[in-house]
Amino acid sequence: IDIGNQTAEEAITVVNEYYLNPILDKQLILTLGDTRLQLSLGDLLIDTNLTAIIQEALHYPNQLSFLDKTALLEGEAPKNFEISLNFDEQKLQTAAINLITSQTVDSKDAAIHITPSGDIKLTPHVATISFDKTALLEKLHHYLMDYKQLADITTIDMNSFISTSNPDITTEVLQTVDTLVTSYHTRFTPGTGNATNIIVCAATINN
Repeated sequence: IDIGNQTAEEAITVVNEYYLNPILDKQLILTLGDTRLQLSLGDLLIDTNLTAIIQEALHYPNQLSFLDKTALLEGEAPKNFEISLNFDEQKLQTAAINLITSQTVDSKDAAIHITPSGDIKLTPHVATISFDKTALLEKLHHYLMDYKQLADITTIDMNSFISTSNPDITTEVLQTVDTLVTSYHTRFTPGTGNATNIIVCAATINN
């Protein structure tokens, strides 16, 4: 952006309109399932060296010799000044980690149990859902460092950082169990008062 023959205020206005604002309007969208979190680069901006760079650029011709200044003004030896933007990387990281950790789950083995009514129930297993924090933070860092190359809208699929793993005892494993799980024995004398009750209960359990 050429800021020649402009005041500092005019130069800042031009640079903001044609350079900074289009960058700060860029959107980062974090998605995880049906959840969507949107942040603009403007939301993450901490500061920029724009004012200092404009002042440096406007005073630059005063440091040149007459010939060099002439070459500069005639466009034969243009001078470029780099504007830098400092973003709050921690803010982006925190938002991403809070989003993804809300979906993490610890594993739990499947289990078989007998209800008070005597029914046999199977409790399904719970798979571990975890995420690669290092890979996630590296990706977010790359986006902020390479902000000039970002599209107007950049979508980051958080599912790509998530992995699942089953526990040792899964639902499928327990569904194939057809062996004796447990047993109980007692002694009784046939023909006594409680004998019939014990025989009926044992037959019910076995069935």
